[in-house]
Amino acid sequence: MRAIVSAAVLTTLVSTTNGYDGPLSFKPTADPTIFTFKIMQIADIHLAGDSLQKDAETYGVLDYYIKTEISDLIVLSGDQLHGDHIDDTAVAYYDILGEFMDNHTTPWGLVFGNHDDHPFSGKGAPIVKTSKAPRAVLMETLAKHSMYGMTKQDSPDTVIGVSNYVLDVSLKEATGLQIILLDTGGGTIPEQLHSTQLEWLSTVRNKKTPGAVFQHIPTVDYNMFDVNDKCVGDKQEEVYPPGEGDAGIVNYLINDGNVMFMSTGHDHGNNYCCPVEKFSLCYGKMSGFGGYYQSVGRGVKMYEITANVAQNSITYKSWIRRDTGDIEYDYAPETVYPIFTENPTEAPTVTPTMAPTEVPTATPTMAPTSKPIASASTKAPTNKPIASASTKNPVQAKATKKPKSKATKAPEAKAAKKNV
Repeated sequence: MRAIVSAAVLTTLVSTTNGYDGPLSFKPTADPTIFTFKIMQIADIHLAGDSLQKDAETYGVLDYYIKTEISDLIVLSGDQLHGDHIDDTAVAYYDILGEFMDNHTTPWGLVFGNHDDHPFSGKGAPIVKTSKAPRAVLMETLAKHSMYGMTKQDSPDTVIGVSNYVLDVSLKEATGLQIILLDTGGGTIPEQLHSTQLEWLSTVRNKKTPGAVFQHIPTVDYNMFDVNDKCVGDKQEEVYPPGEGDAGIVNYLINDGNVMFMSTGHDHGNNYCCPVEKFSLCYGKMSGFGGYYQSVGRGVKMYEITANVAQNSITYKSWIRRDTGDIEYDYAPETVYPIFTENPTEAPTVTPTMAPTEVPTATPTMAPTSKPIASASTKAPTNKPIASASTKNPVQAKATKKPKSKATKAPEAKAAKKNV
């Protein structure tokens, strides 16, 4: 599969714009003390993962999400492209994606996933050692789409990864939020979060300001949850952390004391959020028609951050907007994060270290569950906990296995996640 989506497909979905000419900022509300900032996370669309028809359907549903959930920033959290299935057209795919995103008038940024620059390994073809469009080339392509695009590389060459950067969100002439985007590798670079990324982050992180982290691959910490009524959402497959370690980043962020959440993609069957002290580990929601686990449906994860300048505090909530129109899985932690104050905690005292390179083999303790589909005419479930193993029926148990798809061969799916 080497053809690309025709630009004609896009002209039926979008209109031209005048361009983005301002910084990211919280928006005022009717209450002069309350400001909001809304983030849409688009996850795992896997363009070229199946067929041209599926790509067209993905662009159509992205258009629906963007026009329905009016956001202040869109984050594409990796695996925008299924590089395994294409060779010399990766740049063209990214060029069309950049044009599509710019034409929607909403600031946007992305991080790379393990499939974006994966070497071509199409039907019956041997896996080659290099890709014709590695991350650096795709980044150059994105630079052409800077009308609204904010993707960049902030970290120096000595830091692992190509899409490591921070976006500051202003609030009343100060910085009210830091959005941290990290490259978890894969494809043409090692699949890992490296200690150099944490060392770089410590030089740009302002702990007086609440933070939020987006990256593609979840950490090993996502495996640690017992079934409890504080987790909200679905867990329908195993957690696949970076194959070469995650540098202990979650411990680092918890010690920061003012980072609200980390949100990832990669595992298409998962979309849950779970609290860990003042911090939360979250998944996005598989958003497009490419890739495996289409049976769980599609959507976007929304995060709305609310600032109260009278109380110098920030809170947030999240939900999923489904492609069916339903809204489900409200998640609203009670934690309040300080703004415009001194550092909430001392700097982390733990020196970042590489985590063990082996992927944990322990069976996750949080039970898989099948997610009920909310009716558009009824109120979506609120703070619905992940179901316990004792409530799972045999039909639900079968649903936890990765289904066969054209994009991912079922017998190779788990190995691909761990080794790619």
